[in-house]
Amino acid sequence: MSKSPARNSRDRLHEELLIKSSAIDSSVNGMVFGDLEGRITDGNASALALFGGYTMEEVRGLSVLLFAENQEEAASIFADLLKHGSWTGEVAGRKKDGSPIIVHLSATLVRGTDGEPLCAMCSFIDITSSKQAIEELRIKNHAINSSINAIAIGDLNGRITYVNDSVLRLWGNDDRTEIIGRPVTTFARSEQEAESILLSVLEKGSWMGEVSGYARDGRLLTVQLSAQMVTDDEGRPICLMCSFVDVTEKNLTQLALQKTLEELEERVAERTQELTEANANLRREIEERKLAEQSLLNKEREIKLNALNLEETNIALKVLLNQREKDKDEVEEKVLANVRGLLLPCLEKLRACRLNDQQRIYVDILDTNLRDIVSPFMHRLSSQYMNLTPTEIQVAGLVREGKTSKEIASLINVSDRGIEFHRNNIRRKLGISQSKKNLRTYLLSLS
Repeated sequence: MSKSPARNSRDRLHEELLIKSSAIDSSVNGMVFGDLEGRITDGNASALALFGGYTMEEVRGLSVLLFAENQEEAASIFADLLKHGSWTGEVAGRKKDGSPIIVHLSATLVRGTDGEPLCAMCSFIDITSSKQAIEELRIKNHAINSSINAIAIGDLNGRITYVNDSVLRLWGNDDRTEIIGRPVTTFARSEQEAESILLSVLEKGSWMGEVSGYARDGRLLTVQLSAQMVTDDEGRPICLMCSFVDVTEKNLTQLALQKTLEELEERVAERTQELTEANANLRREIEERKLAEQSLLNKEREIKLNALNLEETNIALKVLLNQREKDKDEVEEKVLANVRGLLLPCLEKLRACRLNDQQRIYVDILDTNLRDIVSPFMHRLSSQYMNLTPTEIQVAGLVREGKTSKEIASLINVSDRGIEFHRNNIRRKLGISQSKKNLRTYLLSLS
């Protein structure tokens, strides 16, 4: 018995609905249905898993706005959906555990046969990882572009595909078209050296060292280059990346420093030679001074020895002089004893004889002179007062003996006025002419 056409149509419709429901449930995209108030009515397993393992019982009846990071933004999106019938874009939300999630959302109003909206259907995929990767790439791109190091990227044939601003500053122009697409070897001072570096990077994966090249205005630059091969996760080569720093000034500074150091070493060597010669001269002077000091010590010892000998000689001389004085005293005593014991008694006997006046005078003179010879007073008087004349010394001796001026005049055959003249001279020369001292008393004090 065959089915009626109406029943066949219902069966097909039911089968289609089953297929669509199965497709929704098994879709890898998250799919959620909601009423026109924004409350969740149904959702597939991918949607529940995407937001952290909710169950349908937990989310049914909740507002979709609760899962958004910014509910105001979510409310605006839902209003656009109701107004325009669809909305597509990125939305940030929160998972069940509170962790962030970013989804790419496609929202559509489901309409009936009469065109009136029945519900809202949302289809979304998790793009959190891709957004993070894009953000990381953006940050890396910004870091590369703003790096103070010059960074260039090229294809595997060595043609430049990207340069950052530092490369442009080093090159001397901000127009990238002058650099992009050109082989890296065209900027090198030696293309052969550049090709060798490129080959080394392709074969070994990296190269590092200094290389020289030209700027836009022809200036010669020296850079510290670090070139390496960039590979994907499976190790397949993607591109070449070069990072380099201008070391031209540094090298010039190092050369100047090296020259300065060499000049300094030369000056140090010269100064060292001068110091060596000065030290040698100083050592010679020290040796000469040591010899001079030794000679002085020897002379000092010799002088001390001579001084000791001289001192001993002086002692001996003093002993001899003392002995001489003793001998002299003994001789004087003997002469005095002989004069007094032998000559003076004879004179006294002679004086007792009958003598005329002239003979008596000579006897007196002889007696006086003998006494003067042996008199210590006469020796002292003649030595202390060298300016006395012999006659004045003779007169002084007779005055000391107590002779009167008349007796002295008679003895030496001089007038009385002459004796007074001599007496005045003696007083003046003895320094007593202005005093009232008695001449004989003063002369006796000199004995």
